[in-house]
Amino acid sequence: MLAYGRHLASGASASGTSQTRLELQLGLTVLGLALLVTGVVVIVRSGTWRAAARGPLSLLDRPERRLVMRQLRGQLPVDTADDQRMVVLLAVAAGLLRPWGYVLTICGSITNVAAQAVGAPQRPVFLWVWVLCLVLFATASVRLLRERGAAERFLDRYLWSVDAADTDAAGQRR
Repeated sequence: MLAYGRHLASGASASGTSQTRLELQLGLTVLGLALLVTGVVVIVRSGTWRAAARGPLSLLDRPERRLVMRQLRGQLPVDTADDQRMVVLLAVAAGLLRPWGYVLTICGSITNVAAQAVGAPQRPVFLWVWVLCLVLFATASVRLLRERGAAERFLDRYLWSVDAADTDAAGQRR
């Protein structure tokens, strides 16, 4: 946006291509900022940020977090008799069902990186840096959505066992 403002303030007559590039860069920057702000608002308003900071994963060390995530993905067996572990697994799975705020912030970052690539000098090094950023942000978005799917499958598979454990032989809740 600063480059666009400087270009207008200088009053320089630019070619149509240069002006079009600057307008595209400005449009992508504004869109990216709007997506970023919307994503942050969604994260804060939904309580996702607070829940993640105070959630069960925040109490675990790194190897235990990795174990929990592998169990959620179905890569390791789950011991349904361990009530504490099941509570952690269910809480983490429920938290992974709402990735939309994070996906919006990542899409905003992707859009801002694209805006920088549009307005950048045509140097191959810069282009490769921006392509790398785009790939990393896109990979993060895909991973968030895959984790959401794994959490849904986990809840479909194991939530019934928790409900069944809270019922007596006649099917009444204890």
